Amino acid sequence: MDTGLPDDVTTAEDDPFGALARELTEYDYVAGDAVDGIATYAHPHGGMIVATIDHTSQEARLARRDRDGETLWTVRFNAAVPHPVQLIILSAVIHAHLGEATAILARVSGLLGFPRG
Repeated sequence: MDTGLPDDVTTAEDDPFGALARELTEYDYVAGDAVDGIATYAHPHGGMIVATIDHTSQEARLARRDRDGETLWTVRFNAAVPHPVQLIILSAVIHAHLGEATAILARVSGLLGFPRG
């Protein structure tokens, strides 16, 4: 069945969060040094979203922080969440923070293979 998704999103990998990590870099997020299987991604210009991929507990977290670095809310999911769903969640979190509802819909449509128009 053709999903309309890029191969690197639909292909099973050794890293259940590989597609998520690649997408974070597409948004210009940079990974800090991984410690004990935990990698934290942040935007170099100080974005309010921090992503954490914890390979030890097989969990990813996307946290919205305020200007003081306090966590306002967090979305968590485990390694069983399919790659396309992980990318939809990431897109929703990043664009919701920026108040870009149209960008969320455009990205989700693209991930699901719907034509733009």
